Amino acid sequence: MKTELNPDALMAALDNTQGNILKVKRKLAAMGIEANWHTVERSLSKPEERFAYLVESAPTAAKRGEVKRKLAALNAKYLEEKETMLDVAESNLMEALVNKEQWATKYALSTKGKARGYDMTAAIRLESDDPLNINLSGDAMTAEELSASSGVEVSGGGENG
Repeated sequence: MKTELNPDALMAALDNTQGNILKVKRKLAAMGIEANWHTVERSLSKPEERFAYLVESAPTAAKRGEVKRKLAALNAKYLEEKETMLDVAESNLMEALVNKEQWATKYALSTKGKARGYDMTAAIRLESDDPLNINLSGDAMTAEELSASSGVEVSGGGENG
């Protein structure tokens, strides 16, 4: 028995999946609904687009509103399931921090500690009002083409300018 993908089936299949599309797909298959990964993902992340035909074919405004609410609830359930997975990951990170694992400390400081100055990204800070001079090599543009560009000053011609 092959059944068509629908919002009710997706809602039922979403339970305890942490938003994992493959888990949802397997649960749907157990219900007799075959759908590819991309169809399931789009149906969960953008149900209003995927199931627009259900809204359009509803016979009354009240029914259209009911279908829209059902689709919004499906999307909210999907987002909630995905958040559950993130909650588990954050709990695992916290456990690693409590156990003083160095990788966890570095990760937490480089992501959550940026406001306190723990930033792992490279940055160039200019300490004066002097313009930044950048020497380019290559033959993509001639000196004349560079000079004609707005906001570009070409000086010197050798290694040291």
